[in-house]
Order: sequence, then C-alpha cells, then structure tokens
Amino acid sequence: MTRKETSAKQCSTRRSMNTEKGFTLLEVLIAITILSVGLLAIASMQIAAIQTTGSAKSISKGIMWAEDRMEMLNSLDYGDALLSGTAGVISDPSPPDGFNISWTVGDNNPRPQCKFITITVQWSERGINKTTTLTGVKPEL
Repeated sequence: MTRKETSAKQCSTRRSMNTEKGFTLLEVLIAITILSVGLLAIASMQIAAIQTTGSAKSISKGIMWAEDRMEMLNSLDYGDALLSGTAGVISDPSPPDGFNISWTVGDNNPRPQCKFITITVQWSERGINKTTTLTGVKPEL
C-alpha cells in the first residue's frame, strides 16, 4: 500500500467518524418521558385490577353468607320460630365480622303451605354500603 492510499484511507475513516451521529440528550429525554407515561398507565391499570378483585371477593363472601343462611333456614322445621312469618325482619344474632345478615319470611307465599324467605346481607366496602339479596321457598313437607 502506498503512502497516498494510506493517507486517503485515514481521511475517509475520519470523515465517517465525524458524520456518525448518536442520540442527542433531547431524544433520550423524550424516550424516557414516553416510557414513563406508559409505565404509569400500566401501574394505574394494575391498581384498578386489584380494587376490582377485592370488590369481587367481598361480593362472593356476601353471596356465600346468604347461601349459608338459606341452607340453615331450610334445614329447620317448618314451624321453627326463625321461620315465623309474623316476626318481621329477623337479624342474625352472630353475623360474621363486617357483615349484617337479616331475613324475612312470608307465610303461604307463593302457595299455601309454603314460606317465602328473603335473606339480605349487607356490608361496607371503602365507605360504600353494599347489599346482596337471596330468595327461596320452603315447602311444608
């Protein structure tokens, strides 16, 4: 290789190094900002998912307690005092923590020798009162 060729090669290498460009500070800051906004959106979506899951858990518990009381009432004799239609609203004497359970019984409803039972479960979730209601019929056997 001649001296002239070597000198030309060095010049082209210098030119290519001078023309190469990297990311500017502004481009990096914009990329970080976009990434941050995306991560914040994902974080807020995760928080909403956790709150919804907690709410679903409370609703499931309320339904479970209503079904439990319905099974308990259906297992009682037809003439039991807890199934008296004249008693009005009957409150559960020992409800689970955070829940209020009550029921009403209608005699001869929807047919003679049947009791129409309505169970109401109430609880509070994040300061909002929630209610679920379960109804059933107990025939006289």
